[in-house]
Amino acid sequence: MFRRLPRRAGQLFLAVSVPLLLPACGTEQHAATAAEEEATETPLFGPVEREIRDLITAVSPAAPDATAIARNDWFKRRKATLERLRLGSPELGRAALETYKEKPDASRDVRSALLDVAAHCLPDETRPILIDLVANFGDDLGLRKSAARYLAQTSPGPAAELLEPIVSTTEHGATYPPNDDLLESWVIAMDKLDRDPTEMLALVCTDIRQENAARHYAARQLGKRPGEVGRQALEAVLVESLGNNMLRRIAAQSLRDSLPKDEFCPIVQRTFDNEADQNMQLFLASMLEEVCL
Repeated sequence: MFRRLPRRAGQLFLAVSVPLLLPACGTEQHAATAAEEEATETPLFGPVEREIRDLITAVSPAAPDATAIARNDWFKRRKATLERLRLGSPELGRAALETYKEKPDASRDVRSALLDVAAHCLPDETRPILIDLVANFGDDLGLRKSAARYLAQTSPGPAAELLEPIVSTTEHGATYPPNDDLLESWVIAMDKLDRDPTEMLALVCTDIRQENAARHYAARQLGKRPGEVGRQALEAVLVESLGNNMLRRIAAQSLRDSLPKDEFCPIVQRTFDNEADQNMQLFLASMLEEVCL
């Protein structure tokens, strides 16, 4: 005799049996959809993407409480990674440039490293971004300083053209990175173009309106580039009586490095004989004893 199932039991029977009766294609369709969603959420990384990920990891700053050994390891790893990736393909450069654009809130170290790799691997496409960073106020000054260097290293012609009017004067209508950093980048560009930078270096070295750091850099560079223009500038600075004894000492050292002894010693002796500052006298006396006696 047939017995009617209780209502709750009938519902349970249907709940269990109906899924078993569904066609297999429904199960396959559900699995395919799940796989597509998983692939979207966890994209596969190719070689270029892995390089970018490794770059970001390598240049991200060490923890504030990192030991000296850990910091040293970080510097070595950062240096090695950048040197390797600068030799990468245009595809790597394009990936670095796109990542730079997508991460405006990343740390300065990360953004600078991405620009570094992009500039070296894909200079033509990165150049407009570097020029804009150097020329226009708004972004981090440290990043703008780095951009000037990368531009000089990878596009020396445009870099020299952009930087020369900036470093030649202190009368700017805009805010730029420090003049010594821009001057250094300009010299890098000039050297790559095989053009002599000594006239500009002499101008900056003797211009009392320039920042001390820029004058110091120019004086050191003139010591590495012997010539009459540089010699005259360094002699003028050596006898300068405006209290910038650090610049005067650098000028004396650069003259020592760039002149023969028989030309250098009379200059230092004359300066010593007329020197009023006691500390500078001691420095010149030490130099005379070291080089000329």
